Amino acid sequence: MNTFLGMKKNLLFFYLVPLFLTGYSMFAQDQSSIKVEPFVAEQKFIKNNYEAALDDYLSLLEGDPQNEKYNYNVAVCYLNTNIDKTKAIPYLEKITANSPYDPNAMYLLGRAYDYAYRFDDALSTYNKFRRMGKGTAENLIDVERQIQFCINAKELIKFPVDVSFENLGSSINSAYADYYPYVPSDESFIIFNSRRPTEGAEKIKEDGNYPSGIYMSKVVDGKFSKSKSLGALIPKVAGEQEVIG
Repeated sequence: MNTFLGMKKNLLFFYLVPLFLTGYSMFAQDQSSIKVEPFVAEQKFIKNNYEAALDDYLSLLEGDPQNEKYNYNVAVCYLNTNIDKTKAIPYLEKITANSPYDPNAMYLLGRAYDYAYRFDDALSTYNKFRRMGKGTAENLIDVERQIQFCINAKELIKFPVDVSFENLGSSINSAYADYYPYVPSDESFIIFNSRRPTEGAEKIKEDGNYPSGIYMSKVVDGKFSKSKSLGALIPKVAGEQEVIG
């Protein structure tokens, strides 16, 4: 899996779809009036806490809209969250419109165009990045794969398939990251990963997420029952619990 800095038949997908008090006045302070420190934003960014870093960098951009680093990091944050990856486009277009710039911005712009289904723009951008021959070794290798993905996508989109995505409700979905669902052929249960807080959950990590856990829901009378954590049933030797269907 490439980190941006730069099916199984029965696999079921579903989407997830401050108050500050001054010590003197004791009145609520508008968050927008609080100065964001670039160092604090960078530390969140380095620790992959992209949602928190995004808020900080958007605030920093208000005071310095032409700052290339802020624009670049905002784009990276959008591409690494499920907010709307296409929102990275204007920031990367601004960067790549003026030379010199970090060549990896061109690769990221191609990825952002991909998410917007702008495959011709993505291909043009990827090819430009490839001709430049500059960027991280990972991105320079991956661009060849992304070009092929674009070519495949252009063909596949000519033959659309009628598919609908449905939220499975509060018994399954949460406000947190729920992912890697697996449903067996008889559709008798669903098992998936989630980064949600639970009773006795470990402290939230530096990247802004709770540790991943495995959850399961059985089908009862044609409906999914309330999902339950399997943490107590599956020993955790090292790292986090993950299941991949």
